[in-house]
Amino acid sequence: MKKVELSENFTYGKLIVYALPSILNMLVSISFQMVDGYFVSNLLGVSAFAAVNLVMPLCVVMFALGLMFGTGSSAVAARYLGSGEEQKAREIFSCAVVVMIAVGLILGGILVLLMPTIGRMVGASVHSLDDCVIYGRWVAAFLFAFIITYGFQSLWVTAGKAWLGTVIAVINGAMNAVLDWVFMVPLKMGVTGAALATSLAALTGMIITLVYFARPNSSSLRLAIPKLRSFREMGAVCFNGASEMVDSVSGNLTQMVVNGQLMRFYGETGVAAMSVFGYIASVFLSISYGFSNAIITIAGYKVGEKKKQEIHELLRRSTVLQILTGAVMGVLCWLLAKPIATLYVGYDEATLGLAVKVLKISSVACLLYGFDTFCGAFFTGLGDGLGSIIISFTLSLAAPVVSVLLLPEVWGAEAIWYLYPVFTLATAILCAGMLKWRYPAWMRQLEKNGWNVDTKD
Repeated sequence: MKKVELSENFTYGKLIVYALPSILNMLVSISFQMVDGYFVSNLLGVSAFAAVNLVMPLCVVMFALGLMFGTGSSAVAARYLGSGEEQKAREIFSCAVVVMIAVGLILGGILVLLMPTIGRMVGASVHSLDDCVIYGRWVAAFLFAFIITYGFQSLWVTAGKAWLGTVIAVINGAMNAVLDWVFMVPLKMGVTGAALATSLAALTGMIITLVYFARPNSSSLRLAIPKLRSFREMGAVCFNGASEMVDSVSGNLTQMVVNGQLMRFYGETGVAAMSVFGYIASVFLSISYGFSNAIITIAGYKVGEKKKQEIHELLRRSTVLQILTGAVMGVLCWLLAKPIATLYVGYDEATLGLAVKVLKISSVACLLYGFDTFCGAFFTGLGDGLGSIIISFTLSLAAPVVSVLLLPEVWGAEAIWYLYPVFTLATAILCAGMLKWRYPAWMRQLEKNGWNVDTKD
């Protein structure tokens, strides 16, 4: 497959080819949770399955710090590369890696100590609390590795080595699956085995990645001793990447609220049923996020090149691709609802029936979910952090939280299953408005200021 360069004009085919490694990388990353969920559910039952899915949203909130530093530094580094300032791009890259490791070590230690309290806060019952704490503590202990893993989902793309990142991700995914089986079947380590398998896979990926970038390599990025000026730019990096972090953090905080409502109306059966769709939604979101990571780099590079027409074409073609992908995913989710649900909860008739129902209703949301996610990433690539945050905040927090709280109160408990279609439609309406009014205004402002993204709204 011919390598696509950032300096090229991106047709539909080139967009797909360029984004494919990032998409595969994201799919492998989410496979960690899916494999854990499969083994935990089928070997330990509904209660343990619910326990893992109660604590996992909080863990992913912490992982999202990697998305902030990764996408933020990717956008900044891509602009430097686009303007020919390769050394500055390397300095920003190195500084982001140092900060991600430091933040992971500090926060991980705090979470290990607080995990019993956190388990109760996320709604774990007396049956699931111990499993919740065990899984959460192991993941928190390796938080730094997960943050690096998430951060490099976009940095591999910016370095021009997306396929190498994908290969490493595949190795990690295979290692996670094998260790899950070893720890949970022959060694019978239960939830501890699932958490340890996932953590060791993430640690292995981090080590391979850092060793590669610490040595002389053929990529456009390389680890070096960070300069003070790079640390001073971390504020701008964080702000520019905040939308992707907000998207993930808000989504997982929302999931905690959703889990609370599900425990209230349906108990652990409801959490388990919704978690099955959560895994399928994660597959689709991995495709969308992988595509969006590529878009951040492409848009940032085109801003650096000052190519307005190519940015317009990027928006049009990406929108078409995301909506078509969403339509295909929605149809597949509907048609395969029974087999998918059986894979995870086929041993429990009540949970199986509920899971099939959730999958069919929520499949409608796939049509617009990718478009919503892409819009936030597109504004990030343009350097419009505020516009991106508005979209991400609405998609991941405001719209779903309002929906999950109001739907059951107004139309009864059954209405909670319509959560995903309602909030994705609300966000799509906002995105359409942002593209119609804010995007042209931002482009005019960029031109007025000589394509300097450090402009104020």
